[in-house]
Amino acid sequence: MKLSGASQETKTAIYNKYKWALEQSDWQSYWVGNADLSSSKFKDDSVQIYDLIIVSNKSTNNIVFTYFPKANQIFYTSKQFIEGPSSLALDAFKDMKAKETTKIIKETDNYGFTQKEGFLEFAIYHIKSPNAVVSYMDYGLIDTK
Repeated sequence: MKLSGASQETKTAIYNKYKWALEQSDWQSYWVGNADLSSSKFKDDSVQIYDLIIVSNKSTNNIVFTYFPKANQIFYTSKQFIEGPSSLALDAFKDMKAKETTKIIKETDNYGFTQKEGFLEFAIYHIKSPNAVVSYMDYGLIDTK
């Protein structure tokens, strides 16, 4: 990301949004940004978009950073997708529902959609027995210094 003169605090805040994905074994990553599409008419725009894809044996992860230099902020989205047996996803959903900070947005026979109260953090448990996909999503801002 083109953050010339960014403080160590800003760099650490950015790194902390994806370091968890690097702690998984056997991962591969790829960065995509404004300049990666040859026909892009905004590759030199001051607003910068960086999409980090990290794939591992455990999950597929997608972390997007959009830098707004005039606002001195980075909007980030972090998404993690984990597939596995439906029994594990159902147990994870039950554990999530039991937390006082969990708001149930929707619950059906095939999926549960939850939000952490007071945050833009979501979890979706999609069940199609005998398998399932659990998706975790987080949105927020990083102030640049």
